[in-house]
Parts: sequence; structure tokens; C-alpha cells
Amino acid sequence: MDEDVRLMLSFQQGNIHDFERLMQRRYKSVVNLARRFLSDPVLAEDIAQNVFLQVFKSAAGYRPAASFTTWLYTITRNTCYSELRRAGRRPGSLDDDAAIDPPAAAQPDNLERGELQSAVRKAIAALPDNQRMVLILRRYNELSYEQIAQATETSASAVKALLHRARQSLKKKLKKFVDN
Repeated sequence: MDEDVRLMLSFQQGNIHDFERLMQRRYKSVVNLARRFLSDPVLAEDIAQNVFLQVFKSAAGYRPAASFTTWLYTITRNTCYSELRRAGRRPGSLDDDAAIDPPAAAQPDNLERGELQSAVRKAIAALPDNQRMVLILRRYNELSYEQIAQATETSASAVKALLHRARQSLKKKLKKFVDN
């Protein structure tokens, strides 16, 4: 049995320490998903806390039909979408790159790489929410098409189509870097 599932089932039986262990295991991945999706490191921490509060409250209804991380990423996705609706905004422009990545040494290669990284983050942030979410889940969280479909409550073919559109959009937006 998957360790996360075992911990969650143990928590359902009243073992609060296993919830703490589960949170320690998965907190960083939730923060990273929210940070990449919302482009706001501070808000990502708040989202992660809300996600684990939801996990705590929803524990009785958890059934290990899918992987635990798929269930967790579904909650994370829904919480991120709710935050965007509540705030009536798009993700940040990522102009404050220092809040996300430490500054590179001032060497030409590092400056070009930093410029590319900044352009990639901005291009990802500009994608429609559904495309951005599937791209992040695939690229950074390394989920399969089926896992992404479960987490986004869509089909694997829709995930493939969203990924294709996201990649095409990124290719257009990053053309000057691709051509070099």
C-alpha cells in the first residue's frame, strides 16, 4: 500500500500523528503547485494551509480509489481556482522573480538563463487556468495523463489537448528564445 494512503487511512482511524506525517511529506509539493499556478509565494503558503485544512475536514470521506496525491492535487487545484475567483484576478506577472528564484551571478550565461527563466514563468502565468494547471501537473509534478485527468476532473484526451495548446502557446511566446 502507498505510504500516503496508509497514513491517510490511519488518520481516518484517529491517529493525528499520521496526519502530521502526511502533511510533512506533501506540504512542499502543494506549496510548489500553488506557487507555480498563482505566481505568488506568500499566497501559495496560505493555499497550502487551506488545502491541508480541507484534507483534515474531508478525511472521513476519503476513499483510496485514486492515488492520494491525485486527490490532494484535486483539492489544491480547486483551492487555487477559488482563490482566483475570490480575488477576481489572474496570477501575478512574476515581475518579482527574486521572490521565486534566487538571483544568478552576473555572468552573461547566467543573465541569459535568468532572462529565459523569467520569460518562461511569465508565459506560463499568461496561459488560461486549465492549460496552466495541466502543464504544471505534467511538467513539475510528473503526473500521468490519467492522474491529471482525475485531478482536473476531465478526460485524458482533454488533458492531451490542453497540453498541446499550452505548449503551442508557449512556443509562440518564447519564439525569440527558441530561434536563438
